[in-house]
Amino acid sequence: MATLKVDYLVATYDLVTVEAHLPAIAGAVIRKPESGRHLGYRGYWCAETRRAFVGDDSRRVMVSVTSSPAHTAALAIPRLETLSIARIDVQTTLVARDADLLIQSCEPSNRYQAFRIAPVRDRGCTLYVGSPRSDKRLRIYNKSAESGEVPESGEYVRFELQLRDDYAEKAFTALRGGGLKGWYLHAIRSMIDSFTFAIVRDALNDVEEYHQDVAALDDWTQRRIIWVERSVIPALKKLFAVRPEYLDIFVQMLYDSTRQ
Repeated sequence: MATLKVDYLVATYDLVTVEAHLPAIAGAVIRKPESGRHLGYRGYWCAETRRAFVGDDSRRVMVSVTSSPAHTAALAIPRLETLSIARIDVQTTLVARDADLLIQSCEPSNRYQAFRIAPVRDRGCTLYVGSPRSDKRLRIYNKSAESGEVPESGEYVRFELQLRDDYAEKAFTALRGGGLKGWYLHAIRSMIDSFTFAIVRDALNDVEEYHQDVAALDDWTQRRIIWVERSVIPALKKLFAVRPEYLDIFVQMLYDSTRQ
């Protein structure tokens, strides 16, 4: 069974409103800090991997994480009021008998700009669906040719969805709400042919169906209701499963807060 992983994350917060929370934000992605700079921001790198950075430019706080630590960071960073997801990449890696053949046979939708890159003599095909400036772009490539890693039989092929701005926000919300698989399939379905899509769908399997919100999301109260139902409740269920005694404390805190 294939899995979905976040392997690139860029998030920002308003510095003034989250300054008191900076230790929690940095602690979510950095274990051993090392001072440095990144893209005009001054802050700290993760000294062990150099794949995670948290810093500010006197106005915004930026969290930037790449590769395998990005998934953990996306699940751990605090969901404070001014959190904005600038970019998030979500990928799944499948085993194919011939990765290049699968990529060459994939038919991208006519709705998207698309192009293939294929070496003349070596292996390592790549298909891009969506323009480089698009907020939603799919990259399908021969992971074995890129990394040298191979399964017991066949090759690895990676389906990487690169998302920015509004698409990134929606993917992040789906991740934290436990519905990333369904959202991912909904997003790529219109980008590739039905045969290739079925390969990805069947590899992920046991996927919850994704439904677009029909509620008016410009309504502040409706956005909060969706956030509570999709993020807060699932998180509380996990917490109470580990610490059942905290349920009574939580209910009392909730009751007391409504009386103030």
